[in-house]
Amino acid sequence: ARDPNKHDEAMLQEFCVNHHLPAPPMDWGAGATPVALDPTMAPLVSRIKAFQKGGAEQKEVWQAFAGSTKDPARHDAAKLREFIAMFNVP
Repeated sequence: ARDPNKHDEAMLQEFCVNHHLPAPPMDWGAGATPVALDPTMAPLVSRIKAFQKGGAEQKEVWQAFAGSTKDPARHDAAKLREFIAMFNVP
């Protein structure tokens, strides 16, 4: 499985050691404040995420459009609007 959330802590630690990854910053993790999503972006991101959940084909359409950055929240609003218009995302 590629999703780190599907592995236990020991497996993730082993991965980090084997791949020589640096330790995370001290303020990273449970105590860190998540980055707030721009309120104008939230509905766009939600629409695209809902679209992806419509099936494998819809998820593939988003992934082909998005390129290497699969998370809609990491794209700018113009890119999200372009996708929504191009694929008639409800």
